[in-house]
Amino acid sequence: MKKTIIVLFLLASVAGFSQKGIYFGIGGFAGSSGVVNQNVYGYPELDYEFPFSYGFNANVGFGFTDNLGVIMHIGYAKLGQKYSDLRGDSTFVRNFEMSYLTVPVMFRYTSGGKVARFYASAGPEMAFLLSAEQEYTYQTPSMSEPAQYEEWVLNKDGEAFNVGDPDIEERMTPIDIMARIDVGVNISLMQNLLLDVGLTMNYGLTDLNAPAYRIEDYSGNYNPSHNFYGGITLGLNYRIPIGE
Repeated sequence: MKKTIIVLFLLASVAGFSQKGIYFGIGGFAGSSGVVNQNVYGYPELDYEFPFSYGFNANVGFGFTDNLGVIMHIGYAKLGQKYSDLRGDSTFVRNFEMSYLTVPVMFRYTSGGKVARFYASAGPEMAFLLSAEQEYTYQTPSMSEPAQYEEWVLNKDGEAFNVGDPDIEERMTPIDIMARIDVGVNISLMQNLLLDVGLTMNYGLTDLNAPAYRIEDYSGNYNPSHNFYGGITLGLNYRIPIGE
């Protein structure tokens, strides 16, 4: 493994491969996601677990120079958070899932190299909410299977809602603005056909909770909830050279 990393680093340091051109491709990621500051509408928080998350995308990019360019994705991401906790003799489990249409626009730096090159991309990602659902259950020792959790509370507009309702899309903001960073290695498979292998890291800057559902927690405080996710990325791109 150590020898492989050294070889890739040496290849990436070799100058002479042009990155100028227009790029078209597909890609995806697999990893984990979560939500910072759990919203349980006035009740005590549950313990965190991190679910498997994934996404896929089509992309287009443009290399201004051999090292600098911009890339835009249009994709789909499945995000969320899992919680579970034991309170007294009751086990509570909450699986919180959100799906988004994602549109990141990132500036990208690529090092020189004939076969493999280091890349780093950074920029904003617009995430448009497509759906938000949860499975919120509890189970006591006397129960043969879990039952849906039900607790009615008032939101900020004075409207009653069931905390355990499976459809929670109305409780979420429709657009999340995220900060995204990608790093990895860009490898030439053949002339103008390129493979990206790397990591992505994303953090939401927008409060996930709609204004009417920004309810104080068990201690009487309110903290905004934020998406985050990260994982391994793969991308396959075809380059149309310009100015060569």
